[in-house]
This record gives sequence, C-alpha cells and structure tokens, in this order.
Amino acid sequence: AYSVSSLFSTMESMAKYLPIANLLLGTMPPVGIYYLLLAGHTDESCRRLAQIAHVTMSLLNPLYGLPGVLVYLMHLEALRESQKPHTLPYTVGDYFRSEAALPVILSMFTSLGLFWVIV
Repeated sequence: AYSVSSLFSTMESMAKYLPIANLLLGTMPPVGIYYLLLAGHTDESCRRLAQIAHVTMSLLNPLYGLPGVLVYLMHLEALRESQKPHTLPYTVGDYFRSEAALPVILSMFTSLGLFWVIV
C-alpha cells in the first residue's frame, strides 16, 4: 500500500485512479492468460505465450498471486477432463511443484523488491 500511495500526489487522485489500476492489474491479466490457456489446448503458440505471460505476471504483478493460481488450477482441471490425466498433478505436493504454484513462489521475490523500494 505504501509503494502505491507514493505514486500519487494527492488522496483524491489516488481515489480516482487506484480502482481502475486495480481492475487492470488484478483482473485483466488472469482473464487474458486463461483465454490463452484455453486456446492453447489446440494451438501450441498460444500455450507458450500463456506460459510466458504467467511467469512474467507472477514475477512482476503483485496482484496476480491468487487469481493466477486459480486460473492455472482451472486450466489443469480442464486438461484432466480432456486428455492425458497421468501427467497432471494429483496430490497437494504435485500442485506445489507445478506451474500453478508459480504466483505464490514468485510473489516472495516481488514482495522483497517492493520492500527494497520502501527501504
């Protein structure tokens, strides 16, 4: 919150622009990545682009954490219903080692970077 509040000169401008920024940074990337993942079921280039965007958002966007995990879990469950279930995660440990856990793991580095800006 402190890092974001330092970007605005007045409280009024923060109240005006922060909800729009929250919508754009918190909602749009997971939705876009989800649609790329759905298209990636048939197109390999969309799947690669979704993976690159997932890793990038996991590292750079602090609002992507929980929505990113949920989007990737929905993608893995859709894959489980449609094709090769033996290669997909089944246990909690498998999920923590899968790409679905990247937002949680990489958010630690994002938090450290934001902490470094404050200090």
